[in-house]
Amino acid sequence: MRRQGYRGTPSGGQRRCTGAFVAAAAAVCLLAGRSSGSWVSGWRQCPEVSRISIRSRQADAPDASPGRRDAAAVLAASLLVGSPATAKDVVQVPAPVPPKPSKNPAIYNLQVVGWKREPYGRMALYLQAVTQRFIQDMETSVFGGKSFIHWTTEPESDDFFKFDVVDRSNYNEAAKSGQILIDSDMSVPENGLEVYVYKDKEARDDLTKKILVEDLVIIPTELQEAVRVIQKTPFPPFVGGEETFTGLRVTVD
Repeated sequence: MRRQGYRGTPSGGQRRCTGAFVAAAAAVCLLAGRSSGSWVSGWRQCPEVSRISIRSRQADAPDASPGRRDAAAVLAASLLVGSPATAKDVVQVPAPVPPKPSKNPAIYNLQVVGWKREPYGRMALYLQAVTQRFIQDMETSVFGGKSFIHWTTEPESDDFFKFDVVDRSNYNEAAKSGQILIDSDMSVPENGLEVYVYKDKEARDDLTKKILVEDLVIIPTELQEAVRVIQKTPFPPFVGGEETFTGLRVTVD
């Protein structure tokens, strides 16, 4: 039986994930997480592990942002809709428009960094929702079992939107080979999302002959298009001046 949210490929044993993406959730989540310093550039060598921890977002996590948790929860719910038609209808992507530049230099600098991270944050949210779908389908548990391997970190490549899914034993085999690295641009450790990446195309071609790739997750077309717009849109220049705030006036009679 074909499950909603995936397209089967019997010859390759892979399925394309085409679940939904919710609009306001991603914007709230990304803004909440940018200034926390959780994004770390660069790659690290993958450790071999006997257990991958893909945990659910904990409400009492000391370093987790409530906005990020709530947004990811909505995304997960969007993948659990009842029918393919419904799933298609609820696919919404936040407008790829940068926020209004702050007149405060420190905040403005954070906004610039955050805008550069926007494509990764949006895709990471989607992968977190896919993880919840795996849990809902009982393909894995909240204690882990599935790992994502990014095809490439080259942002201009079409393969930038593709992620292989492997189980724990096949991840261990891949880590032993030294042909995958940790993709720290996509990983969100505080939310239990660890994403890896093939060192290069040759490594992917060689490794996929030795390990079993269970699924292929492809970022939905709507989100891909938004990412492309973001990549081509520079953040507005700094203007400066006095910051103004609009508040709510309460009158008591």
